[in-house]
Amino acid sequence: MTTPAFGFAEWFRPVEYARTEKAIEAMAAAGATHLRTHVSWAEYH
Repeated sequence: MTTPAFGFAEWFRPVEYARTEKAIEAMAAAGATHLRTHVSWAEYH
C-alpha cells in the first residue's frame, strides 16, 4: 500500500524569507509532498 500524498497551504508575505525557509523545512520534515501558496495583490501597494 502506498502512503497518500499530503501537503500544506500557507500564505507567505513578501520579504518573509526567513519564515518561509523555516516553514518549508518543517513541512518537508513532516513528510509533506505538496505546498500551495497564495499571493495577494493587496500585499504590493
